[in-house]
Formats: sequence, C-alpha cells, structure tokens
Amino acid sequence: MPRSRWLVFAILLNVGSLALSGVGFYTSVRHSPNGFAVAWGVTPAPHRCYATVNTTELTQYQDGFDMCLICRPQDVTVDAARDTRIAKSELFAIDGSTKSIMTVVFPDTLMGRSDVDIYLAVIPKSIRPEQVSRLEDVKILGGHVLFVGGVRPSP
Repeated sequence: MPRSRWLVFAILLNVGSLALSGVGFYTSVRHSPNGFAVAWGVTPAPHRCYATVNTTELTQYQDGFDMCLICRPQDVTVDAARDTRIAKSELFAIDGSTKSIMTVVFPDTLMGRSDVDIYLAVIPKSIRPEQVSRLEDVKILGGHVLFVGGVRPSP
C-alpha cells in the first residue's frame, strides 16, 4: 500500500476511535450509575432528603409495587438494615415517569453533623410506609431496597 493510503487509513482510524470514545463518554455522563436516580441530596435545615427518580428503569415493579424514599444517618456502630433512625416519604406510583420525592429528616438525629444515606424502597402495594421502621422491614415485607447515594447535609 502506498504511503499516502497508510496515512489516510491511520487518520480515519484515529477519527473513528475518537468518535467512539465520545459516544462512550456521552453515555456515561448521561446515565446515572444506578440507572434510576437522576439527582439526590439533603436540603439545608430543616433537613429533607430528596431524590429525582426516573421510574422507567423500575417499570418491572409497577404492577405490584409502589416506591418511597428512606433516609438514615451514616453510623458504622449501627447495622444499616436494623437502624430505626429513618425518615420515609409517602408512597409514589412507578409509572415510567420522573418523580421528585422528598421526606422530612429527623432534625435531632442529623442536624448537619452526619452524612446521610438515601435509599429507594420498592414496597408491595399492600404495605403502608408506617409498617416499615427499619430497612430490613422492606425486605421482610417482600420489597426491595435500592441504594441511591450518600450526602453530607449543610448546617
């Protein structure tokens, strides 16, 4: 192959490689790591956990389940599944839309001194949030707990 053909081939190969890298970067930035949480955090006092959830990723649960947000302070001395210091949101339907969910966090527990873990609970429609006092209750009652992320509240 003449030298000019090799040069054109090398340039096309590099341009193609760059284009594929750009597509991969766009895809990784566009999609959240867990596939359903678009944004999450804790508002300033009074502290409220929030999450924006794309329920398209959860439609496999839409017939038999609702969802709610659960927050708890990070505390390595307490098993997260058994920690009763949780705050819950009301229930929301899983319908393929994007939902903004918010819950009040116990101010005496958090007050900006602790990082907070935020979970999305997928709960059978027959269960009320009042029946859940710990993360493990969700599993015991037939639901699923999905980790959203951890954040540090501002004072």
